[in-house]
Amino acid sequence: MSGFRDIVGPIKFRFTKEGWTRGVEIRGLPALSLRITLASPLGPGGDVQAQLHRLGGPVGGPVSLPADGASHDHTWANLGPGMYKVALTSGTPLQGQAKTGTYTLSSDAPEADEALASFGGPELEES
Repeated sequence: MSGFRDIVGPIKFRFTKEGWTRGVEIRGLPALSLRITLASPLGPGGDVQAQLHRLGGPVGGPVSLPADGASHDHTWANLGPGMYKVALTSGTPLQGQAKTGTYTLSSDAPEADEALASFGGPELEES
């Protein structure tokens, strides 16, 4: 498997407490990597925390992506078949203000493989 290709995005996001990305379903292959590329301007709430979830609960711990206007990546490796979403929160309370930016989800699945599908709404779902 070489290189990453976009599955979802780029999609603009805005949340005041917590937001959920569109979901990605991995089917058929034993292990893939999923990458989030996120850009958020400096502003309320500090950095963005990204927590990968699989049906049933979180996968690993949250990762911090700087909110400085530049694009930053994080890759979760060796993911087995299942349905995944990423929860986005701010590093500190937003106190009624909104966190904004864009995100893209990509994977190292072979382009010809039908191992991936996306699901969910067209934008970030706020909870």
